[in-house]
Amino acid sequence: MADNPSLSMNGSPSNGKQNNPFSTAHGGIISTLLDTTMTAFVLSTLQKGFSCSTIEIKVNFIRPVTANTGLVRCKARPIHVGKRLATVEG
Repeated sequence: MADNPSLSMNGSPSNGKQNNPFSTAHGGIISTLLDTTMTAFVLSTLQKGFSCSTIEIKVNFIRPVTANTGLVRCKARPIHVGKRLATVEG
């Protein structure tokens, strides 16, 4: 693996349709963007023909995402990539 590998993805999760009752983006939408970014990173480390699945995810939300937030950038960084499991933070 290269020194300090990472992958970034941008998304705009709050267009009003995915809002919760508090007018902020639903946490599931934000979690999906993060999970997609981390999965894309792991896929980029695998040989052709291999795939992966998320077995666990934990997300801590530190501020709400609203329509005024604009683009959200998710960055995935590996903690460990082994033969059977990969641990990635984002």
